[in-house]
Amino acid sequence: MVVLVASPDVIILMIGGIGVLSAGFFLRIARRGDATPAAVQPREPVRWLRGPMLSVLALAAVTGTVGGVAVLVVPRVADANDAIDASGLLFAALALGEVLGAIAYGAIRWSASPSLQLVSALAFTGTALALSALTLESLWLFGLLLFCVGAAAGPIAVLLASATENAADPGSIGRASGLRISVSLVASAAGSAFAGGTSAALTTPSVLLALALLLAVSAPLPLLARRVSG
Repeated sequence: MVVLVASPDVIILMIGGIGVLSAGFFLRIARRGDATPAAVQPREPVRWLRGPMLSVLALAAVTGTVGGVAVLVVPRVADANDAIDASGLLFAALALGEVLGAIAYGAIRWSASPSLQLVSALAFTGTALALSALTLESLWLFGLLLFCVGAAAGPIAVLLASATENAADPGSIGRASGLRISVSLVASAAGSAFAGGTSAALTTPSVLLALALLLAVSAPLPLLARRVSG
């Protein structure tokens, strides 16, 4: 009901506000989970200030941005095809891909290292987004590519969570996970705000190609993290 009566600017502000509030909520929970006596927890340099965790946070920002932009791009594509009611089906294809992708990833024993798996998933997502920019006139093809994006998003979420555990100090995993989630939420809100604010200046294909380029540039980050951490 809110979406029907609110203006686009109000919706963008609401998305940004929800992202910021959610980020604060996750950070507060993370701090509580990691609360230990000062005598027990030694004061050491925080590992997320080093290469591996910085790479994880950068990837969280990238994936969050992609998700935030998709929230506004999908309805725009449906509206351009005079089928705004199909937005729900397109989002359902994306969500179904995420669920099935995560299930399939957990059911298969992978021979490649987690770093290479993450690189492959990011590259696959970028390729799917680039192809989607060429299929905007066919909602069926666009929905299929959204399913592919979702199928990669499930494993990416699992791999980022695993990378966070490996990059953070043993006593700081909760805080590191909370920070990663917060970065992703804020980036998602920023992506939605950017997509909404530039809707008149940037075409949908250019936005999708920009996201594909962003993923292509960030895809090697897992290898950098592995190299830095040794």
